[in-house]
Amino acid sequence: MTRRLILALLLAALLPSFSAQADGGFNFPPIQVDPIVMKNVPGGASSAVTLFFAAGSNLLSVSGSLPYSRRVFGDPLTASVQADGTASFSAASVARAGFQIPNYLIIIVHAANQDITKLCNLDGGIAPQADAVVGAFPQVSDSCKYTQVYALHILLNDNRTGIAALRMHGMNRINLTAGQPIVLDLSTL
Repeated sequence: MTRRLILALLLAALLPSFSAQADGGFNFPPIQVDPIVMKNVPGGASSAVTLFFAAGSNLLSVSGSLPYSRRVFGDPLTASVQADGTASFSAASVARAGFQIPNYLIIIVHAANQDITKLCNLDGGIAPQADAVVGAFPQVSDSCKYTQVYALHILLNDNRTGIAALRMHGMNRINLTAGQPIVLDLSTL
């Protein structure tokens, strides 16, 4: 009897945070991302910046390199770099894939005329989109040449619907204030 009561209380606490879908899955609320402003982007006005929200792991990566990305959430966001070396992104909403959530913000600096639509791992494989078949083998691409890549670990807020902080491997966390633009100085990353 006690186990049933505990289970019922746990379910009652969890159910308000998501709703059931018609196919029996769950529809979790998306993660809200405040506007992002990047400063000191390398390459200046001849560059662009593309953002990916990804689920990944450092276990399959070389120390200090990109995490191995298992899944990408949503479409990439791209912005041109201005003459003063800044790039700005509007607020965004990142959908989840069931219980999977993005744990990395991957920042790719590339030539302005280069169209980046897929996230490449170190092995040349392409991380699948969130709606891809789970367990599908990654495609391999020759177009994985970027000017600069940064990977910031995402720390979600308590209700897991927004980003509370960002952290790069071995660095202090960057605490964020909800509703305020996220300002990242790439010269310090």
